[in-house]
Amino acid sequence: MNEVGSILSGAAIPKSGTYLIRVYGDSFSLPTPSDGISHKDVFAELLRSGIESLRPGLRVSVYNRSMGGAASTDLYALYSQDRGYFATNERGILIIQCGINDCAPRPVPPRLRVMIGKLPTPLRWAIVKIIHYARPYLLRAGIRWYATEVERFEALLQRWLEEA
Repeated sequence: MNEVGSILSGAAIPKSGTYLIRVYGDSFSLPTPSDGISHKDVFAELLRSGIESLRPGLRVSVYNRSMGGAASTDLYALYSQDRGYFATNERGILIIQCGINDCAPRPVPPRLRVMIGKLPTPLRWAIVKIIHYARPYLLRAGIRWYATEVERFEALLQRWLEEA
């Protein structure tokens, strides 16, 4: 059985008609040409292709609302905005791929990041290089900030899954 077949084993995939894959994710759901990942190589497109090969009579559409650097709150807002455009009984898969931007520890607070971003380029590069080098030491020392608190992320994701 191929990878898509093993992912979907037990899933109620119709043999014909239409099927929808909706994606709300961060940059991991998007193409990265510099890494050799084109638009046709992202997970949702591979899944679409695999489903269509397993079910030749089925037309699968991918609706990808992913955004690079997006926090879970941004993606949930898109999902909430989009809900009215899709029938509640629409057959398909919802992919929520987020958390990296929310919960990854950062060595500097967001406000300081913005200030560093406004510095003249040579100075900004020097500071970023120092922070990049010192990052593991700062994080081990407990100097870290998060875009979203764990409890807030968990509550939002729980709400989203219940609604979905």
